[in-house]
Amino acid sequence: MTITIDLPMEIESRLAEEAKAANISQELLVSQLIAMYLPPTEKSTGAEVVAYWKQIGLIGMWADREDMKDSTVWVQRQRDNRAEQSRQMLRELK
Repeated sequence: MTITIDLPMEIESRLAEEAKAANISQELLVSQLIAMYLPPTEKSTGAEVVAYWKQIGLIGMWADREDMKDSTVWVQRQRDNRAEQSRQMLRELK
């Protein structure tokens, strides 16, 4: 479906900035915003939910990002770094 919307310049600029920051197209960002505002009818299976997420571009939206080659490893490193910071803070409190 194609929809034409006249946006105020301020909103258009914010849309462009947010899409650029997320490294996605403005069209995909608008689609995701609409999907979040108008959630689908209840899905009965996990497969239906995943299919919907793929349809709106939620799954795979960062697939072409160069700064996160393996998002699982990246998240694990973040977790490990945070755990070490917490342990260090506890040691300092003793």
